[in-house]
Amino acid sequence: MLHNKYRGLLEQNCSFIFDYLYSPEPNSDIACFGMGDHGHWSMQTNTNMFAALATLAADPDTNHQLAGYSKDEMLATALKLLRFTTKSHMGADSSCFDNQQWGCSWISSLCIDRMFHGIEAVTPFLTQEDNDLIDLMLVTEANWLSDEYKIVADEYNSSGKNHPESNMWNASIIFRTLMRNPDIPRSQEYLDKAYDYLLHAISISSDKFSEELFYGKPVKDQFRGANFFDSYSLDHHGYLNVGYMVITLSNLAILHFSYKNSGIEAPTELYRHAYDLWALIKKCTFEDGRLLRIGGDTRARYCYCQDYAIPMWLMMLDKFGETDCIQLEDGWLNQVQKEVNANAGNSFLENRLEVMKQKSMLYYHRLEGDRFSSLSMGTYWRRIYDNFVDVKENNNQTPFDGNWNEDFHGAMVEKGENRTASWVWHSGQKPTGICVPRESSDMAEWEKNFMPVIKSLGKFNHNVVQDFNYKIFNGGFHTVGHCKARTEAQPCEGASDEDLADIFSACIALPDDKSVLYIHRAEMIGRFYITEIKDFCFKMPNDVFNNNERKYITANKTLTLKGYDSQKGQIELTNWLNIDDKISVVSLLPNKNLIINRPGERQISIKSHAKKDLFALKGTLFADEIMTCFNTETQVLPKGEEIVQSAILVRTEDANGTKDFVNSAKTNVVFQPDGLVDIEIKDGDNCFKAKVNLSLNKIDDIEPLTLQINKQETSWQI
Repeated sequence: MLHNKYRGLLEQNCSFIFDYLYSPEPNSDIACFGMGDHGHWSMQTNTNMFAALATLAADPDTNHQLAGYSKDEMLATALKLLRFTTKSHMGADSSCFDNQQWGCSWISSLCIDRMFHGIEAVTPFLTQEDNDLIDLMLVTEANWLSDEYKIVADEYNSSGKNHPESNMWNASIIFRTLMRNPDIPRSQEYLDKAYDYLLHAISISSDKFSEELFYGKPVKDQFRGANFFDSYSLDHHGYLNVGYMVITLSNLAILHFSYKNSGIEAPTELYRHAYDLWALIKKCTFEDGRLLRIGGDTRARYCYCQDYAIPMWLMMLDKFGETDCIQLEDGWLNQVQKEVNANAGNSFLENRLEVMKQKSMLYYHRLEGDRFSSLSMGTYWRRIYDNFVDVKENNNQTPFDGNWNEDFHGAMVEKGENRTASWVWHSGQKPTGICVPRESSDMAEWEKNFMPVIKSLGKFNHNVVQDFNYKIFNGGFHTVGHCKARTEAQPCEGASDEDLADIFSACIALPDDKSVLYIHRAEMIGRFYITEIKDFCFKMPNDVFNNNERKYITANKTLTLKGYDSQKGQIELTNWLNIDDKISVVSLLPNKNLIINRPGERQISIKSHAKKDLFALKGTLFADEIMTCFNTETQVLPKGEEIVQSAILVRTEDANGTKDFVNSAKTNVVFQPDGLVDIEIKDGDNCFKAKVNLSLNKIDDIEPLTLQINKQETSWQI
């Protein structure tokens, strides 16, 4: 049963919590995990570890021998962590170990929300003083949120008002306060404010005109702004952020289960728009539970947002009968176990985040804490609700596959039986594409994936999207756009930030449920130093999730390559390559064979910023890089020089299929001087022809695309 699977993962790593405990004296009634300062991530890690220990201590099935600590030891330590949290809060009299109190901020509610299942688990062991301090903490937060914090909402991150997730957890903390203190003097004020926060958590632009009653009044009369687009996409942190779509639903789920546990019926308004948002999230999820982050991820891979999919899945199962979530839970727990097995010690992430641990123990502890907390939610709720065996299955569950698109971010996704393909212009590291076999979530990476990389001497090199156009059609999509490669924060005093090159790109997902075509060209904007050119960069993860090994098959050899701990270097290949008998890469230009660049380190990083390099931490994932041009020689290149021409076909098929295609198909790609690219691919009875305009100021001028399949010609005006 999944309850045992969740609990077993916590038991295996329970000693990690004790390794970083601090108590001011042996008989003290308080203890902290980590430094115990008042910072919100320090406090949240502390509360997360409390929740995990509390869950294990209260579970009658816990294997204390495997965990290494008795029930009494776990319970006593959990209560010390809780008492440190409540006594150092702004509502109480003590302080954290940096002599400051914590709480009463836009994010402090989150610390409380994510530990509350732990409080519920150990409720029989709490003293009156414990309960009084918990209520004091809640009331203090509710007062501050009601009196001091302004509720805002906006679809666009650039406004500084895109706050869906914090509106949700702030609503939650007020509802939670009222759940425990229904007769509190300010209850009506609290209730008004809680519903205001809730309305503006999953709010969409069409709510402005909605006559639907919410808390007794039409939505349109209370509307402050939308945080989601009507398509339910989210521009949080300035890109199409699937992860924070999950976070918003996760905090709704945490409150859902507190209502369920209390026996109080949750307000119907709590679930407004939740299922519609879930429908998009499910489409952006692999069937093994890994999130398909079509818009990318600027943080550590497969942490935080991925972890908090657990409460979301459990709520969608419990409330909406989405029994597919059982498969998602099980698949994700298998991946968590695989990563645990790769660690030498007693942690969830130490192997893969070794560099982060060296650079920022706080950030590392935060991510470990999120995993402990989310797994403890699954452990607790699956235990007390008997593994949800009584849930009635929804016979009309929202599907995993299909297509979706959205204009603001320039987003397209097409999921069929065999292939998952997407392209997003306004992604985390702009732009990014995905093409992977449907079942191969471990092959997905989004850091400038399928894009050229052009760098200069600046510390921060990135692409700035200028304009783009796209069309979708049955079984596929076509997009073309223009970026500027930019360098910022140059080391020499007085050196300016520069736009280095114009990059023109096209991506065509063919409606064969197999193939995606990527065409790129780039030319210099001015005369600049260039330190690195990759004409096309297909990043293939090669880390713990695929057992740190990939098989690369090409025309004249087969290579088995390890990922992390491998040597830096490049391997020159032929014009085609197949990976693990699942996906192929074919260079369509003559005399442009493929290269595998081996970075020699886990290079997939937390996104850095030119003026704030705090998050430039490598070490979250190793990926091989496949391309046809790799140049790291510093050189001065003149204005107008064309520095990139690439044409790559990616196909989700086995090695024999790739070999047959390369040997029999006739391909021709011609880059014209005016920026037009003529493409023709003949493969037996199938013929694909396209003319793509990759020149400045011509992005809206896209020629018709003609595709012939099985001798039956169909045309789309793209």
